[in-house]
Amino acid sequence: MYCEKCGTKNEVDAKFCTTCGNPLEPLKVENEAITKIKKLPKKAKILMSVSLLVVIIAVVVLVVLLNNPVKKVEDGLKSFYDNYEKNNTTELKDIGKVLTDNKKNEDVLKQIDETSNKIITSWVKNFNTEYKDKDELNKTYDKVSNALKDVYNYFKGLEYILDSKTYNEFNSELSKLYTSKINYLYAVNAEDDYSKYSYYLRVIESDSYYKKASSFISEYVKDEIDSFLKESSDMAVFDDKTTNTDKLNAYLKQINFIKENKIRNNVDLSTTEEYKNLYNTTLSNILGSIKSVCTEKDAALDYNGCLDIIDENIGLFDKESNEYKELESLKKTYEDKKPDELVNKYLVGYKNSYASSYGGKINDVEYDNYVYFEFDGENAYRTYRLNNEYKKLITKIVVGPDWRGDLDGVIVIYNGDKELYRSEVITKANEFNPDINIDVTDVDDLKIEFQTTDETSWSENFYLYLVEPYLYK
Repeated sequence: MYCEKCGTKNEVDAKFCTTCGNPLEPLKVENEAITKIKKLPKKAKILMSVSLLVVIIAVVVLVVLLNNPVKKVEDGLKSFYDNYEKNNTTELKDIGKVLTDNKKNEDVLKQIDETSNKIITSWVKNFNTEYKDKDELNKTYDKVSNALKDVYNYFKGLEYILDSKTYNEFNSELSKLYTSKINYLYAVNAEDDYSKYSYYLRVIESDSYYKKASSFISEYVKDEIDSFLKESSDMAVFDDKTTNTDKLNAYLKQINFIKENKIRNNVDLSTTEEYKNLYNTTLSNILGSIKSVCTEKDAALDYNGCLDIIDENIGLFDKESNEYKELESLKKTYEDKKPDELVNKYLVGYKNSYASSYGGKINDVEYDNYVYFEFDGENAYRTYRLNNEYKKLITKIVVGPDWRGDLDGVIVIYNGDKELYRSEVITKANEFNPDINIDVTDVDDLKIEFQTTDETSWSENFYLYLVEPYLYK
């Protein structure tokens, strides 16, 4: 306690100054303060206590934060990026010192690792925004990529700050985002929708522009699909006069169009439900038309024609599909019904007549096989053993190109001695019905004879043909 008169320092409990003897009143001020505090309301006392506590806590927190290594690293990285200048390593040096000072504190180092990754992640995420032009995009990209590179190069070889794996991941994500965003800006400035679509396709899902790009893509694809469906449907418009063969040809044209337009104006339509549905529907229509055409040909005993149609179109279907298997079964049915060639049957007798199982060209038309008769002044014939196995004989009469103008004759077909068929008179010039379709049920020996009233013998031969003679069971 100090004397008010001479300033001498005295004991706390002294009543008089040891130098000048002046009376001392040490508790006067303190007592007045205590008295005033005691007279304060209870709420005021509580408020004072709380305020004092807050001040004390704030001071403690400030001291702790200033000495917290994790906070130092966090602040250092933020300051490094916010005030980024290339080759400025001041903050990085400070962070390196923190790492060195705490190299034996594994818990602190792990916290630094987590915090630094969060901070650097925010750089990449903040890059994923929208830009007014390429210059602004490039400027921001350069800042983020260079900041990443500087941090990585400075701490390379040390732990807990941007290791190689994490750096490569960040760099890869940043590069993908940049490519995506530059393509978006190219799309915005493109002159035509085709180019816009091409660029918008390269905008990735993680890009902030993706929603806008997807909106354009959806509309563009929708327009292409609508146009594609319209063109395709126009190929299969039928009326009451449309035959089953016409329908089949239309569906075949349609499926070729569908395949050729799998990629249309850079749009892969094959991935859309509309394309898949149309493709499958058209294949189903082709199958139905093949069956309808074969039913007609079946009625006309044209089994070969049906088999040709199946062979030509079965490749349109997947080998594991039900449609393919159905056509295979149908093919087997018609192969069982397929007629036998008359020329391959057992020959009982013949005169001035021949047969070819290899066929050839007659009057510029190609035939698979035929029987032919030559005239040299006598009738010609050919007899085959059928053993009562067949029901129909179908063939066609063709006059050879070397037939003399005034020669005439008829074709007569017998079951033994019973006449089954007689043609009209055949000459070089007259018109006659060339088609032969006769019942050969219960026929054992079938004799085909060319008869003529011309008794002149000729040194040259003249031929008459029965082309593609088939026997049906």
